[in-house]
Amino acid sequence: MSMIFKFYTGDPKKIIEVILSNDFSKLGDPALVFASADFSFRIYIQGLDLLTEKTCELQNLAPFRLVESLKENLSKTHIGNDDWGLFSVSQEWISLFASLKEDKISDLARNWMTELIEQVEKESPLQRLFGKRIYNTLLRRKKTQKDEELDQTISVASKAIKDLIILCKTSIAKNLPVLFYFSL
Repeated sequence: MSMIFKFYTGDPKKIIEVILSNDFSKLGDPALVFASADFSFRIYIQGLDLLTEKTCELQNLAPFRLVESLKENLSKTHIGNDDWGLFSVSQEWISLFASLKEDKISDLARNWMTELIEQVEKESPLQRLFGKRIYNTLLRRKKTQKDEELDQTISVASKAIKDLIILCKTSIAKNLPVLFYFSL
C-alpha cells in the first residue's frame, strides 16, 4: 500500500480546489504551488508525529505532534476514518521547521529514521514470535544490507526535511498557510 504525505504552500484556494477535484497534475505549476515537501516513503502519520517530536527535541522545545497541529479540516474527512484528507497546519508547527538550521538536517534525519525503524522492529511479528535474542540473530545476517537501506532512507528523508524547511520559510515570508495532504 502506498501512503502519500505531502505539504504545500502557495495559492491556498487553488490548491484546495485542485486537490478536491483530483486534478493532481496541476500541483506541479509553480504559479499555484510555491513550495512542496513529499514524505511519501513507507511511513505512517505516526512517523510524521515522531519527526515533529524529534525536531522539538533538537531545538530544546516542549514536544508536540503533527496531528495536534492540524487545524482546519479542508476536506471534511477524519484521520483514521477516511483514506484521504487535507488540513491546514498550525503556525507553531510551521515556525518549528522554518527555524530549523540546514546543518542539522542530516542528524535529524538519521535520528528520526533510526528511531522509526526501531519502533517498527519492536512491533514486528518476528520480534513478538521469536523474542529479542533470536530475532537479533536473524537481523545480524542482514546488517550490511540494512545499513545500506538506512543510508538510502536517510538521504530521502534529508531531502524531504530540507524541502519542508524551504516550504515553511516560504509560507512565513509570503504569509501563506501550509496545507497537509494525505492519502492512504
